[in-house]
Amino acid sequence: MSLPDVALARPGELSECLELLKLPGARIIAGGTDLLVELKAARRAPQTLIDICGIPALSDCVFSPERIMIGAACTMAQLASEARLPRAICEAAGSVGSPQVRNMATLGGNVCTALPSADTVPALMLLDAQCRIADPDGGRTLPLGDFLLAPRKNALRPGEVLVGFEFPAPPADFLSCYEKQGRRKSLDLAQAGVACGLRLAADGTIAEARIAVTAAAPVPYRAGAAEAYLKGKNPKEAVFAAAADMAAAAARPIDDLRASKDYRRALVRSLTLRGLLRLYREVVA
Repeated sequence: MSLPDVALARPGELSECLELLKLPGARIIAGGTDLLVELKAARRAPQTLIDICGIPALSDCVFSPERIMIGAACTMAQLASEARLPRAICEAAGSVGSPQVRNMATLGGNVCTALPSADTVPALMLLDAQCRIADPDGGRTLPLGDFLLAPRKNALRPGEVLVGFEFPAPPADFLSCYEKQGRRKSLDLAQAGVACGLRLAADGTIAEARIAVTAAAPVPYRAGAAEAYLKGKNPKEAVFAAAADMAAAAARPIDDLRASKDYRRALVRSLTLRGLLRLYREVVA
């Protein structure tokens, strides 16, 4: 099926993009890896596509000692190779699709599509990311957990643009990773995915643990009970296993073509345990 006739605009500044969004039937496009499929299937019928990839502020990562900002138009390939980012983000971005898809797909697109199985969302949630949103009145900031409302539904209002994601720069001794299981080793959506973070105190106990889960609920989630349980504990496999049980208990999976809900819940447990043990072994190595 061919693509419909659609006007294409390429603004060079965010202010120009916001003006273009006032046009009837205007819609943002970045990598287009999801939107073009919807256009071909006639599930979307925009009159104007606004390509945001030419806006420099949306395509860069900005680092400071206190905070990190990732532009919404940064590609998965760009993030996967950015060594200054927390590793969970690099691994999550590197697990998306094929090399060709990663060269086009953007972080903002992966989040805005609001798929329950989005790989980058738990990595961002792990870091307490805030969504920076622009509009003609100055914009707003929204926690990522509040941005995702339901499957394929986000909190963007008409006339708004997702600019990027901002979060506190984690301390040097905070380690993170992303564990994913699909039907294939690559080129597949997650049956379940878990981002883990770990930091030990000077006495060897767990100072901080973070766990975020995708593809096991209507939207990705933080396993708050498991995180609270781990804080202050002595790190050992039995403790991590108990936390993994809690993370799995918080899941609300469904049966679909990729996995049963029982298998997904079991995956959340095994991926959480794998991630926590992996990080702990790195700390003590």
